[in-house]
Amino acid sequence: MQYVVFKNVILQLRRRFAFAIYPQSNWNNEIILYTGFKSKVNLNNKVNVESDFFEADGQKNSLIQIKNEFKIIYKFSKEFNANATMQTFIPDSKKHGYQFLGFEAAYNFAKMKCAIFLTGQNLLNHKTFSSVSVSDYAVSSFSYKLQERNISLGLRFKIF
Repeated sequence: MQYVVFKNVILQLRRRFAFAIYPQSNWNNEIILYTGFKSKVNLNNKVNVESDFFEADGQKNSLIQIKNEFKIIYKFSKEFNANATMQTFIPDSKKHGYQFLGFEAAYNFAKMKCAIFLTGQNLLNHKTFSSVSVSDYAVSSFSYKLQERNISLGLRFKIF
């Protein structure tokens, strides 16, 4: 039987809330988990849950938004590393959400002070993003077009 040996694990919990004169509340909970395995693979996960509630003149508004970011980091050697990211957004209390997949792989040339990298964004190719915002006096919705799926090859360098 083989066990996973941890170098470190960091768990953060951030909570914010606000109350107003009117029956209104705003809660924001964020949980962040960083792992430091004694291996070439590490994981990060960040979850944010935000809830708003407002009541005035007998009308009630409520909103719950969930954001999750999961990242896998690979360090094959000092020169070569890669990471993959999956972001999930569940806006305005809907049961469906948006998932965005991205990656980056980089090879570093230490002597030349440069790196070649390959990056991919929005690999699941979502076309639009829409959301609803609730405040103490209004409800607003918006929608906008997203950058299409892309993969790019690049060069990073230091002059000095």
